[in-house]
Amino acid sequence: MTYEPDHNKWVKIALYIKQLIGGRQTVILAHLPTLMLLWKKFISKTAEIVFQHTVLLGHPQSKGTQPMFDCLKKILVYLLSNNTQWLGLAGKTLLLALIQPCQTRGRDGTKEEICYFRNLASIITDL
Repeated sequence: MTYEPDHNKWVKIALYIKQLIGGRQTVILAHLPTLMLLWKKFISKTAEIVFQHTVLLGHPQSKGTQPMFDCLKKILVYLLSNNTQWLGLAGKTLLLALIQPCQTRGRDGTKEEICYFRNLASIITDL
């Protein structure tokens, strides 16, 4: 199964790859394929998978944490070519997660039942 990300998602994918290997985002964007494969083991048509993780707040020495909730939207498979522009990633396969954080207004789902109020801007990361 294939997926054609919109321009906004392509820019996020290019930005993520730029963080991995450096270089210019516009060059990376120009070398991305028009279609990406979806990981067949995860194809969600109706249900959202919501997961929780904890982030540290403030200074790295601080003890404060805040629970975060995200919706896993898609898992994308990107087969990188052997093109030298990919540096150490040339010829590798990236599994990228399209995640949409949820706004819970600071409520903690580990302590009470909560609903998220809205989705925030989506992000791309690897698995």
